[in-house]
Amino acid sequence: MSYYDDKHIGSISGGGNHSIALHTDGTATAFGQNNYGQTTGAATLSNVIQVSCGNYHTLALYADGTMTAFGYNASGQVSPAASLTDVVQIAGGGDHSLALHSDGTVTAFGSDNLGQVSGAAALTDVVQVAGGFWNHSMALHSDGTVTGFGYDQYSKVSGAAALTDVVQIECGYGFTAALHSDGTVTAFGQDNTGQVTGAGGLTDVVQISCGYYHLLALHSDGTVTAIGLSAALTNIANALTGVVQVAGGGAHSLALHTDGTVTAFGSDTYGQVSGAAALTDVDTEPTYDMVGVTALTDGTPVQATLRAYHADTGSKVWETTSSPVDGTYSFRLPRRWNAYVMAIYDNGYQPQVHGPIAPPPEV
Repeated sequence: MSYYDDKHIGSISGGGNHSIALHTDGTATAFGQNNYGQTTGAATLSNVIQVSCGNYHTLALYADGTMTAFGYNASGQVSPAASLTDVVQIAGGGDHSLALHSDGTVTAFGSDNLGQVSGAAALTDVVQVAGGFWNHSMALHSDGTVTGFGYDQYSKVSGAAALTDVVQIECGYGFTAALHSDGTVTAFGQDNTGQVTGAGGLTDVVQISCGYYHLLALHSDGTVTAIGLSAALTNIANALTGVVQVAGGGAHSLALHTDGTVTAFGSDTYGQVSGAAALTDVDTEPTYDMVGVTALTDGTPVQATLRAYHADTGSKVWETTSSPVDGTYSFRLPRRWNAYVMAIYDNGYQPQVHGPIAPPPEV
């Protein structure tokens, strides 16, 4: 099996009034408000594997487990990042930041006026962290439970105590949302735009993201449901197709498509939306070539299907078919393919004859 790739947009993140797109070559492009250098700092990034926006600052995680941060630092939400090691995931909050280490512990830094930082000190067995825009934080444990800490107005923190079977946790301004393994969503906290009650009817969800007062839900078929936005913006979100990741900013939203393009909509006061139009490295997708794969015992080549399953929920999120040419099947992979489990099926014959298969390292 061989694998080919070109530079493309791999992931996106939204901050208070800025946005950032991470390219698969480890560089990044940021756009929007830059009053504290939260976007220009991205220009020199390289070898980055994750980005995350806070309100007025930006975090970047390097492949070697170190990290950097740039932007507003009045509460110390930026400067401590340079000293951290063994980091596997990052999350920006309002005026604070969180870093998850490979041993399941968490380092939090920045404003701690309501315990949104110090609450991380005793955490263990954590697999994901999230920072809220208004002084609260969340930590997802490997058993599917969640620990919340920080400002508990509207019960946006204490509501986490009852959660189980969670695979992703995200924070907005006055609310929190949790994605369960069955594709449903629980939200709690401030419900001023219906972002909490509206979450109750969601199904078949594979990823979520929160803005200040809105919730984005990505479904397994690549469509998006937006809750808490104006009718016009909701219509934009609901018309999207071929989406593989969503990201909520303060009052704006971003959607990454399978072709590597990014749709941004909402408030564009500082160019946090229109800046997405300048993203250009979106014309190619990674490709699998499987050489000499045949399905039948007599060697007759048949059409095969490559399916991608969400690594956490197990739900099918994407598939494509291929007929062999000279014994070679070529498959175009979805964006963010490394978040999925791949499996090969021989159509009409034995399922998973050649799978599941692990994606190769990205090159």
